[in-house]
Amino acid sequence: MLDQLRRYLQLWKSSKNYKHDLDSILALANPTAPLHVRLIWLVDLMHWIRYVSLLHEYKEVENVRLPSARVKFLFMVLDRNPIWKKKVAHTLRSILKDVSAIDLFSEIGLSEEYGLWGELKTRFLMKLMPERPLSSGLSTLFSALFPDREDVVWVASLDPQLVQKVIDFISFEAEGDTEWSMRLNRDIEEALHVLAAQVRSMGLAPALRKRMDSGSIEELPFFTFTKDLDSLIKTYHLHNESDYANQLKNFRKMIWKCMDSFNEVYRHLDKYGVNTSVVFIIESAQAKLKRIDDLVTLLMFDSVDPEMLIYFLSQLIEENQDRKSLRSLLHQNTRLMARKIVDRSAETGSHYITQNKEEYHRMFLKACGGGSITAFTVLIKLMTVAIGLPLFIEGFFLSLNYTFSFIAIQLSGFTLATKQPAMTGPALASKLQHIDTGESVEVLVDEIVKLIRSQIAGVLGNILAVVPIIFLVNLVYYYCMGHTIVDNPQKADYIFHSTHLLGPTIIYASFTGILLWLSSIFAGYIDNWFFLHQMKDVITYNRRLNFVFGIETCKKIGLSLEKNISGFAGNISLGFLLGLVPHIMSFLGVFLDVRHVTLSSGTLALGVSYYGLQSFHMPEFWFAVAGIIMIGFLNLTVSFAMAFWVAIRSRNVKALQRRAIYSAIVLRMKKEPFSFFYPKKLKPRDQTDHNTSTSHGKNTTGQ
Repeated sequence: MLDQLRRYLQLWKSSKNYKHDLDSILALANPTAPLHVRLIWLVDLMHWIRYVSLLHEYKEVENVRLPSARVKFLFMVLDRNPIWKKKVAHTLRSILKDVSAIDLFSEIGLSEEYGLWGELKTRFLMKLMPERPLSSGLSTLFSALFPDREDVVWVASLDPQLVQKVIDFISFEAEGDTEWSMRLNRDIEEALHVLAAQVRSMGLAPALRKRMDSGSIEELPFFTFTKDLDSLIKTYHLHNESDYANQLKNFRKMIWKCMDSFNEVYRHLDKYGVNTSVVFIIESAQAKLKRIDDLVTLLMFDSVDPEMLIYFLSQLIEENQDRKSLRSLLHQNTRLMARKIVDRSAETGSHYITQNKEEYHRMFLKACGGGSITAFTVLIKLMTVAIGLPLFIEGFFLSLNYTFSFIAIQLSGFTLATKQPAMTGPALASKLQHIDTGESVEVLVDEIVKLIRSQIAGVLGNILAVVPIIFLVNLVYYYCMGHTIVDNPQKADYIFHSTHLLGPTIIYASFTGILLWLSSIFAGYIDNWFFLHQMKDVITYNRRLNFVFGIETCKKIGLSLEKNISGFAGNISLGFLLGLVPHIMSFLGVFLDVRHVTLSSGTLALGVSYYGLQSFHMPEFWFAVAGIIMIGFLNLTVSFAMAFWVAIRSRNVKALQRRAIYSAIVLRMKKEPFSFFYPKKLKPRDQTDHNTSTSHGKNTTGQ
């Protein structure tokens, strides 16, 4: 039984790369065979053309692996055998006559669903379900002929003369048989009607129409789109090439107007918030407009233009592969959402980058304020853990503790250092779009230097506030209770080992950095949701709220939420991520804890309070201090790296002059190493430039 299963598995694996002999394939060409037999024959022939390891069997093309070389070799063999040549050409024409091409032109590579989640489900099922029969349409046959993304490369690189030879070959000894070409033209026309009706329906959908600037439905280009296509098709049937060319120009203007209308929707989304369902409709409609443009261009030529055919086939292959990809669907339709979230984070993150000594000192004082509040967060956390509640209940109360603490820091205008990198990453990435060389690289390096010292100021301010306050509270507690808060060596040793450099600290700190980044993503998402649904106006003009609080109070609430909703969402999500996620992960058997530099510093201060000056003679203490340094480094770098990567992806920024940037940073470290820790004094000219750049906006946000 096992041997038979193993044999079936081997046959399944080898079926993808099954070798076919060209002579036997050509000998089996039969235009009168059943349709499914002819289709399998064609797939086998294309498999021979595409197969990577077969060419060494033919001495004429030894060491040549390009599929185009095999096509040339195929014609060489057919020219030597006229009987095979006639049968192969006749078989190809019979396939084009017997298989509908409507789905090839109107469906392949295009979304079949009208919603993102429906399309996601369809693509997921496509990966699980067996392939449809080849006879179900040319789209299924096309997928079988070009199953890999690599096919785009060799098809796009085909010689137009070779493609022209393929086109001429299909008509070899046709003897007036034009039924196959008439079938193709008819299918193109029907596909155009299908696509035009779909585009019209999408363009007039309420979700898009309400976001366009047009005053009435009749003013939209989609309203007469199908009629314009009918007029173009009628002109095509008159077989007047010049009239068709003129009519095609007018029709293309309608396509461009439709594109402009979709761009209006994009601008509306960018201003008022992104809806992924709307983005999906736009992306799908634009793809169908592009397909319509390609098809009407194909109809323009009496005979098929080889260069146009190469372009069209390569586009179909690429779009068909994208159509099968879940990753491509999610990236395509969430890119604008990610861009909106990143832009919001970049706007907030710019406030965390200090420009001069005054802002640097202000950042340090805000960080001290954040550290002072965090000290009490550490104490409440210790008391919560000491109660010994069930894990989930403990995690819930820890989450509330973190959440109230972070919100208190936000409302007080203070700063928690580890929340900065997830915001400053997008702010830095937004400047990469304009990076080239020379002066622009120096500007970027300046921003990186300012960013690094701003993070250092934040971390130092947090730690230098949380540690003394913990010592002070512990001292008061000692005089009142007669013992320190940590009252036995087992607890103190556990605290030292919890941040020990040689323990799991590195893993936990990196995990915490990811949670910090996730909270910034959630903050951006909620901020987008708030603007998308116009919640400020909903709150301001809600009748029941106005009756209870009055319209002026509702207006103040709406304005306050508009300003602070992102911070509230980020702080609440971070609180629950830090408090609940470790307990949920341990329930699942994945033991991951969090290590936050400010919280860990306060906890370590409690352990030091128990041992006093003796701590400085303990190796565990110094390993714990090294662990704190590593926690701070990883909290900052991991969250910054994740935010920076998402920002780069959302803006489609390429790797521009990386070596120049790296070498410029190294050179700056050699010339001005102190500038990474403290801002240098600005020269008079620099001071003037800075005042000019900062006079347009002030730092009004905290945390």
